[in-house]
Amino acid sequence: MTDFEEIITQHPDVIGAKSITYEELPPELIPYKQGISSGLAISLNVGQATYDINLWQWHDFPNRLPKAYLSNPSDYDFHNHVNSWGEICYTDTTVPRFINANLPKAIIHQCISEISEVLSTSFDRDLTPLYDEFEGYWRSLPNCFSKVDCFWNPGDTPSIIYVLERKGKPVAVIKRQEKDALYGGLRICSQTQRVNAYYIPLKRMMLPPLPGEAATTDYLRSLLQAIPNDQKKVSLKAIDKILRKKGKATQPRTGYLVFSTPRPSGEPSLFGLKIYGQSSSPVEQRADDEQWATTPLEIDRHYADYLINRGGANGKCSNYKIGVVGCGAVGSRVAEFLCQAGFQQLTLIDHDTLSKDNIYRHSLGGEAIGQKKVEALAINLQQRLPEIKPTAIALSWQQYLATNELDDFALLVCATGEATQMRAMNQMILAQKAPLPIIYCWVEPDSIAGHSLLIDPTQPGCFECLVQNSAQGLFLKGSVTEPHQKISKELYGCGSFVPFTVTDAVKTAAMTTELAVDYLLNKVPNVYKSWKGDTTHAQRSQLTLSSNSFSDSITNFKNPTCPLCKS
Repeated sequence: MTDFEEIITQHPDVIGAKSITYEELPPELIPYKQGISSGLAISLNVGQATYDINLWQWHDFPNRLPKAYLSNPSDYDFHNHVNSWGEICYTDTTVPRFINANLPKAIIHQCISEISEVLSTSFDRDLTPLYDEFEGYWRSLPNCFSKVDCFWNPGDTPSIIYVLERKGKPVAVIKRQEKDALYGGLRICSQTQRVNAYYIPLKRMMLPPLPGEAATTDYLRSLLQAIPNDQKKVSLKAIDKILRKKGKATQPRTGYLVFSTPRPSGEPSLFGLKIYGQSSSPVEQRADDEQWATTPLEIDRHYADYLINRGGANGKCSNYKIGVVGCGAVGSRVAEFLCQAGFQQLTLIDHDTLSKDNIYRHSLGGEAIGQKKVEALAINLQQRLPEIKPTAIALSWQQYLATNELDDFALLVCATGEATQMRAMNQMILAQKAPLPIIYCWVEPDSIAGHSLLIDPTQPGCFECLVQNSAQGLFLKGSVTEPHQKISKELYGCGSFVPFTVTDAVKTAAMTTELAVDYLLNKVPNVYKSWKGDTTHAQRSQLTLSSNSFSDSITNFKNPTCPLCKS
């Protein structure tokens, strides 16, 4: 008897255990066979019922907990957290788990108790968790096509769609042919054949096929019967048209159906079926049943609404259009982070080309050297994220603002990083009839500080409020470095630059993005925000720090004598 078997049999609810061979591995574990050390078939008392369960132990136990399966899933009715092939999901992945690897017996006994608890939750036949986990159950059905990527947001209206096939295998679901789409996920759509399909949103919750059973034609008919009455006639006609080909009535026909079904606690479940048949009768009729075959599809969401929420962004941001002026090291990161925050409508404004000197702190790399920054950045963002709609303007901001209306912008971000240009933009913006809100952002040298300044012209304060004058010239109030000292560097005696790192650019861009989201969604007041680095950077560079810098966040920077902004 192995240690694993001995520990298992010591659990009070286990009434028998015996070793099993790799030949009894469930299909999903076969690819991981080398990682499994042993298997046990146990009989487990759960309340008044007895379950036959197969446990599979990993070589790296207890770092990975044993896998648990019903030995014969078709012998049982539906159970919450148990899929079609009998896998028992007994660990709550929503709660972080810290395993004490020094107590293997306690770990195994805890696993057995949790398996028992999961099975007992279905005794009252409340299958709410199963309805919630419909998609997870569906992908465990026999012969299910895995991860058919869906690039269209289904909604609640029946509609004609398309499935893209490669060598007879479905790879994607689309609403229309996306020939010119740049999003990287759509690359799988190359060299594919378009097949007609139909989307059916069901209005009531549906159960999947019973454990161990396939998605048969009878099951398909149960779905078709659940189509709402006001949509049934149109939907069945559309399905029949999709499955009917020209030529002889018995010619093989292929089509796809994608369904959604409500969930108790969130967005609807999505699932699909491939239908293949030679019958002359419509698929909803029972005649010639043996002439129809159905295969389940796992629908893998690739559309923006899902990915935005899944990635922690905010779907409300897609309602706003933002202009980003200056697409250098900081501005390119601002554009990147704004898109990843959920903003889909960006106008990128910069006349410059990407130089090799900037690739270690710019979001673009060597592949874009010599290209207009805005044009390369727009393509890069469209390739990385779905439904991003950047507009590239390869002009100076002065040219663009002088000839274009800004009414449709919700916000501008000025990331030129130059005080003279930021001051000039402030003057131009405030001179307009309806001045736009704007965020100015810039970095100081050698990882000393980064700043973001939010200006809503309807509130007190503007960029000009920071401009101070001295005998040596103009400077910005709030800077961490003392003004009028040399901050640029030269590497080979020609061509100076301001030294800052990619992390400086990223921190400043992240702070700016958070401020943009807070302003547009929560209408925060005008604010001057800063991050400050370690002063040893300044000491190494022999820079003098100012004694008059601001705190990390202030709102009272209004200069009462400012000639531009409202008092």
